[in-house]
Amino acid sequence: MSTISFADLFAEAEKYDDYWKERVILDFTTDLYQAMLKKKLSKKEFAALLGVSPPQVSKIFRGEGNFTVESMVRWANALDCQLRVHVGPKGKNVRMCDASDGYCCYASSASSEWNPIETTLTTKPEATLTYQPQGTTTLDDAKRIAA
Repeated sequence: MSTISFADLFAEAEKYDDYWKERVILDFTTDLYQAMLKKKLSKKEFAALLGVSPPQVSKIFRGEGNFTVESMVRWANALDCQLRVHVGPKGKNVRMCDASDGYCCYASSASSEWNPIETTLTTKPEATLTYQPQGTTTLDDAKRIAA
């Protein structure tokens, strides 16, 4: 009997659309849960905002909800957030963040750890984000452009 490493299992899973669909759901529910916590809401209070039962909210956070763009927009709106979608090259770990937050969470391909970093935007078509310490001219320009 041969053994297969986790890296090999993930490499195999990444060949299938279902893997990528579940990863999007995981990223979305993680962000949604963080937004709920930031607002200091319980699942019961979030359920009341949505007009659903608390078990329905638990189902959403388990990734078992009806994940359409329409439902995801509705869930985000209930937390005064907006849904954003990003398409990027495979093989890159990308996390979106708000420039107004002053930091972004990201992981490089070689690391699964999320790290807070300062962010700026760039207009170069070959790059979607560059990183610069907060307070620099580049970050100020990025905020002005994004506003």
